[in-house]
Formats: sequence, C-alpha cells, structure tokens
Amino acid sequence: MHTRFLFLAFSLATSSLALIGCSSSDDDGSGDDGSTGGSSGSSTGGSSGASGSATGGASTGGSATGGASTGGSATGGASTGGSATGGTGGGSPGCESACARVVGAACGPTTQADCVAGCNSLTTTCPDEIGPYNECLSNPANAVTCDTVNMAAQIAGCDDQVRALSVCGICVADPTDVACGTCSRSTCCDELQAYVSAADVDVFDVCVTPCADQACVDACTAASPLAGAAYAAINDCQIDSCGEECVCSASAEDTTCVACLKVGCCAELIPYVAAEDLDGFAACVEPCADQACVDDCVGQFPVAGSAYNTLIDCAGTSCLDECGS
Repeated sequence: MHTRFLFLAFSLATSSLALIGCSSSDDDGSGDDGSTGGSSGSSTGGSSGASGSATGGASTGGSATGGASTGGSATGGASTGGSATGGTGGGSPGCESACARVVGAACGPTTQADCVAGCNSLTTTCPDEIGPYNECLSNPANAVTCDTVNMAAQIAGCDDQVRALSVCGICVADPTDVACGTCSRSTCCDELQAYVSAADVDVFDVCVTPCADQACVDACTAASPLAGAAYAAINDCQIDSCGEECVCSASAEDTTCVACLKVGCCAELIPYVAAEDLDGFAACVEPCADQACVDDCVGQFPVAGSAYNTLIDCAGTSCLDECGS
C-alpha cells in the first residue's frame, strides 16, 4: 500500500460548494460515523503528498536527490467534502436559509454570496441530494456550531443528508483544483466516493492526517479498515491514472533538484514514489556517503531501490547541474 494521497493542493472538501469543512454531528457536538468534518480546505493530500522530497538519499557522485521519502502529510484536510450546501435552484429560499445558518456559525471566511452561489451550482449536479440537505440544514431544530479546532461547521441531526451530498459532490469539478485534483475527481471518482461513504472515514481521517510514514498509515487502516482500504485504492488510482498530474506537478516546496526531476524525469519519478518499500529505502539511503551503502539499501528494499537507480540515471542525464553536488 502506498503511503499517502497525492492530492498536493487538492482537497477532498468540495470547495466549490462554498461551505468547506461543513459536517454533520451528533446533538452533543461529537461527530459520529456519519459525520464528515475535517479541516477546511486542507489537502486530502494535505501538504503536497509525494512532492518534492520524493527522491531520498545520497548517491555516489552527489547526484542523489536527497530528502525524506514521500513528503507531505497523509491525507490532509476534510475527508468527505461535507461542505456541500445543497439548494433547490438558483436564488432559491432553500439556499439562502441554509447558507445563512452556516455563515452565521462564523466558521471560516465564506460569505453568504459565495455560499449561495455554490449551493445553486449543485442544483443540476446533485439534484436528488441537495434538496434534502438544504431542508435539514434550514431546520432550526438542527443546531449548527463551529468546530474551532478544524474550523468546520458542525450540523446536528443531518448525518444522512450530509453523507449523500458528500458522495455526489466529491466528483464535481472544482475551479480551484490543481491538475491532480481535476484528474482525480474525473478518473478516480468511484474510489473517492467509496472513501467518502465509508462508515469509519471520520475516525480514519483524524488518525491518518498527521501520518508521516507507512507504519502510521497501516495502524490507522487496521483501526478503520473500510476507509483505510478505500484510501489505498485512491492512492493506487492516482499513481496509475494521474501519475503525471499528482506526482510531477510543481510545488512551492520543491528543491531545484526535485523541480528538475519532475520536468525531466517524471516517468522515472512516478514508480519511485509508488514503491511499496519506499519509506524503508529512504530512511536507509538518506545517511549514505558511498555507493556501497546505497547498494546495501537497494538490496534491502529492492522495489524502491531499483526505481531509485533508474531515477538517478535519469538525473545524471537531465538534471546533473540541479542535482549534482
């Protein structure tokens, strides 16, 4: 299983809904397994998963790419896109009243106008889900509060409606998406929807967000197997179908070497990032000062090691100035 989503700046929260981070919760304010929550706008990919630091280790001749294994935090951000606003049509009272309640919770910078615009945009993409969501959210009996830790609006009593709209909305194109997000929503829609609809997604999301290595992800998966399996499936889909967009897109965190590798050695970088034993190999090779050490790490971690050697060969041809010492 791969270590992290590769969403880079892409967020699972459906930000086009203009209610990023909105989620359902129990009456006592604690999210149940139907809630969506998560930190608004952060990447389910959080900070550039599999970004700049992807290449790891020093090699002979100083052309190694350096850095930790796959970089970035685990999934990051709101796992389910519960921020969908719903509505019954352009300028409908349903959108106005639902958005007024969420904006009134003072949970983030979303304005009433932005919220209503996002709500109205869903009347064609999620017509069966948006009405019930709006109706539930507009009901004053269902409290709307702000989770100040994650800056996510919490809606009591609307679990089913939030989940249904989240499953529909997760694949809706968002103009703020980077290339990875655009590709993932269109190509990995089934996998995204499976993740959003997993009964244990909230527990998994809280667990996996701070993960920095595979052991942490594996522990979260063991504790929340449904969401964990869906999470791995998204990562596999991104590597297989959106590798160029999710691995090789530029990031502000890229070193000069990594920026060059993403342009000149993308085809070689993708299998390295996808290697199942990458974490172990990166930890092994990082302190290496000679080829014998690198060769020993390659023997211990053959999948990542082989991909690393191929990547280094490309770096020596295409990025020697940028990656050489």
